[in-house]
Amino acid sequence: MLTDLVRHGFGVALMPWSAAERARPHVVTIPLRPPAPNRRLALVWRRDRLTAQRRAFLDLAGHD
Repeated sequence: MLTDLVRHGFGVALMPWSAAERARPHVVTIPLRPPAPNRRLALVWRRDRLTAQRRAFLDLAGHD
C-alpha cells in the first residue's frame, strides 16, 4: 500500500484524505490548500524523514 511506502521512508504521496487519516500516527498528513482537486487529498511522509528534497516539495505545495 502507498502509505506503507511512505511510512518506510520512500517518499511523499498524494492520496485520498480518508486513506491518509488511517496512516496516522506513523506519518504526517496535511490537507491540500485550494485550488485542489474536488476530492480531499493529503500529502503524507514519514515523520522522522523530512529530507531537503521533501522540504522543497512541501514548500511548492504550500505547507508551512
